[in-house]
Amino acid sequence: MKAIDKVQLLSKVSCRNDLLLKFINNANPTIIDVGANEGQTAEEMLKLFSGASIYSFEPGPEAFNILKDKFGNSSSVSTEQIALTNFTGEANFHINNNSETNSLMELEEDGFYSQRGIKSIDIVKVQTMRLDDYCKEKNITKIDYLKVDAHGATQEILEGAQEILKKGDVKIVQVELILGNFYTRPDSLYQIEKIMHDCGYKMYTIINSDSHQIGHFYYDYETGQAVSFDVIYIRA
Repeated sequence: MKAIDKVQLLSKVSCRNDLLLKFINNANPTIIDVGANEGQTAEEMLKLFSGASIYSFEPGPEAFNILKDKFGNSSSVSTEQIALTNFTGEANFHINNNSETNSLMELEEDGFYSQRGIKSIDIVKVQTMRLDDYCKEKNITKIDYLKVDAHGATQEILEGAQEILKKGDVKIVQVELILGNFYTRPDSLYQIEKIMHDCGYKMYTIINSDSHQIGHFYYDYETGQAVSFDVIYIRA
């Protein structure tokens, strides 16, 4: 095959949305958006799948209010002020001066974010829930796309979704991995891989956490260490 043919072939699938269109053969997909922030993903998914049913989870009070204002009257988006994790109850949620970095995890005192002016401004109690419990409560039996953007809490969220994952009822899973010293506990690629492998999923590709371009990731320019990327999983 000529080099130009290879480039043309690869360019047919270059980003996350291309993959979703490739794998989701459903005009009315069910989408779980964990770490919805102000609804950026929900807005993008409705452009991609106008008939989608989206469940958006955002525990941060200010971000949730914006999310609710956007979609409060929408029949397509359900907004939930809940932190998904591996238990149902309550937990401390760390509010930072950049809402996109809010997390159940505490910022590393001298970490990547802290060195760039991001700091904790409050700690609030939030409702927590396992995704398995939520799906039972809402009678959700199939998920076309599960997106997890929880800034350091990915492992706990997947632990709370073991039942629906092991049944193979989730078609595509996208998880954020933060390996650098952003929070007091980095994500573990080994642990995420083990959970997903044990549930019958395989790593399909990596994408940039913000641009969602396939094969792109953030790394430390001084050390070359990979610090953040998203992984797309599909059934093995």
